[in-house]
Amino acid sequence: MEETIEFPAVLFCNVSGENQICEGGSTTLSLGFEHTPSSSAQPGVSSITWSGPGIVSGADTDTPTVNAGGTYSANVEWITSTGDLCNSECSFEVSVIAVDSVKIDTTIAYDTVLEMNSEVFDTSGTYIQTLTSSTGCDSIVTICLVVETPDVVLSCDVSSDVDGLCPGSTGVLTLTTSYTPASAPEPTIIETIWSGTGTVVSDSTGTTVQNGGTYTATITYVNLTGDTLSTECSVSIDEYPIAETKVDTLVGFGEVFEANGMVYDATGN
Repeated sequence: MEETIEFPAVLFCNVSGENQICEGGSTTLSLGFEHTPSSSAQPGVSSITWSGPGIVSGADTDTPTVNAGGTYSANVEWITSTGDLCNSECSFEVSVIAVDSVKIDTTIAYDTVLEMNSEVFDTSGTYIQTLTSSTGCDSIVTICLVVETPDVVLSCDVSSDVDGLCPGSTGVLTLTTSYTPASAPEPTIIETIWSGTGTVVSDSTGTTVQNGGTYTATITYVNLTGDTLSTECSVSIDEYPIAETKVDTLVGFGEVFEANGMVYDATGN
């Protein structure tokens, strides 16, 4: 009669999981077992102890979570069919993919935009974009944007409601301003000074005048770069003189002379 001898099984371990993680991320490893001879019953596991640089949880289980690169080793204590305690060890290497960071310093002209990764920027500042790289990890783009300050130029124009003035009459001058580029913020006007021989009441929108002559508005303003500048504009008003006409005439006694609605019947001026 042939006798069958069964040898005690030997337990081996292995580790599986993601061998790369993103910086700041984590992964869970999985501890597996196999034994030989396979015809024998698998030995029972009495304890599992993990070692490694970044074990977050599960250090005594078959599914530890780790968050750092390095070598992770599992020490497995198991019991033979004869009751003896044995140890098996297996390890797994995890590497970390660093965050891909890039900084972009750029300047654009006023009233233009910067478009990057489907985002549009038109104001000076620092902007951070978090993208996903081909590895599936974060890619950080830092954009330092400077928008050039436009050279704003103020101009003015003076219009009049009259072409000329008779003695004792008045006219109104109107001051209008504009600036370029029109899309830029309006410059700050500090003061408006009128010059001329017959200004009566003046302000930043215009003036009332009572004499003919040339009238000039001088505007002092501050542009967007903080420079104090000035511009001026003028208009000329004609002054009409008093029209004098001398009429020498003779009428008979008892007759009258009528001119401009008035009746004269006596000698005189």
